[in-house]
Amino acid sequence: MRINRWKPTVTIQLSTYKKQYIRLRWTLEKRYEMLVPLHRQDAHEAAERIKQQIEADVLASSFDTTLSRYKGLLKVAHPNPGQVKRAVKPAKSKPLVKKRKKRTLDVAASFNEYIKARCLRRTVTPTYYRSSMRMVERWGSFDLKDVPNLLCGEMISPRTFNERRGCLFQFFEYLLRKGKIKMNPLVDVLPERKTKVKNAARKPFTDTEIRRILDAFKNDSLVPKGSHYLHSQYYGFVYFMAQTGCRNAEAVGLRVEDVDFQKNEVRIWRTFARTARGTHAAARVEKGTKMDNERFLPLGVDTELRRVLWKLCVGRQGSDFVFVSHEGLPIDDHKFLRRTFRPVLQQLGIRDRHLYAFRHTFASRNIQAGANAAQIAYFMGDSIQTVLQNYFHNIRPDFLPGMIQHEIEPLDNAA
Repeated sequence: MRINRWKPTVTIQLSTYKKQYIRLRWTLEKRYEMLVPLHRQDAHEAAERIKQQIEADVLASSFDTTLSRYKGLLKVAHPNPGQVKRAVKPAKSKPLVKKRKKRTLDVAASFNEYIKARCLRRTVTPTYYRSSMRMVERWGSFDLKDVPNLLCGEMISPRTFNERRGCLFQFFEYLLRKGKIKMNPLVDVLPERKTKVKNAARKPFTDTEIRRILDAFKNDSLVPKGSHYLHSQYYGFVYFMAQTGCRNAEAVGLRVEDVDFQKNEVRIWRTFARTARGTHAAARVEKGTKMDNERFLPLGVDTELRRVLWKLCVGRQGSDFVFVSHEGLPIDDHKFLRRTFRPVLQQLGIRDRHLYAFRHTFASRNIQAGANAAQIAYFMGDSIQTVLQNYFHNIRPDFLPGMIQHEIEPLDNAA
């Protein structure tokens, strides 16, 4: 581009646009324009320097038509921002209101606090609380509106789903009362319908099967050759489970002081329950029964159950456990089931069962003997509804109790 070698007219004037700039205008084959903000303390000095640079470049035929060189002078000439107070633009109508940043809710931390508050008086946190807490921690950072989808996406059984839904529902109700959330995200999520599935490992034993099991433990007839651990060590434990229908932790936690031979009764009011740390003695904790109730089981005057317990309790301290292992520790029911009870059943040709099958056997035998649901519920430490729902279905009578045994004549013949 051909540049005229004459001094251009560069005029410095105050811009009429809101009176916030110094406008440099000059003509060099076409009109150019630059703006210098007035809020700068050196606005006039900067404009003068830019003007002198433009004039020098025009005379030296090195004028920058893109104006990049002169815009760069604005940056260089700008003083330290920490030493300059910027001019505040006047508000058009309403003053600017700073928006408050939304406080993000740490759901995992809040849930942990909620669990601690709920379990202050408990010796151990229930399993469903711990599993729900691990599930929430696994979800990571999420929005509350996504909770229904996250929960419904878990690959868990209906029973587990209902437990965790109930736990989280109460947690969100807690946050609602504290004013930390505006709505419970699980209010529209309904519990799943449970499908009753029979557990073959809890099927009641027959009378013959029980006799064979007790004989094997009492006589050590199935002890492996060369083994120093006799099965008779656990005969009293197995016999007590079969005759009383107690839960595993109730039998494991039975102490000598709970057996009263003067009143001929056994007091069931506590358990020695396993925890998340394991099923061995050091990991267990003592707490109340599942239903937090107390019951007394009769021993009878001259019964095998009384004689078995007498041998195990005589000469021992009241705080000692009645049933112990070869090491003298409380029985680890899971270890006993895996290493001793199941191998015995296998050698006897009896279908695999859990120790809990003794509880179902006790209920079935009492129903067949004519005991009503209230009596069975007391002996087992359950509610009447639970007994009717879980145990009465095992009984199949040979005939309907209200069935009329003789034939009824047709109405025509009777007339």
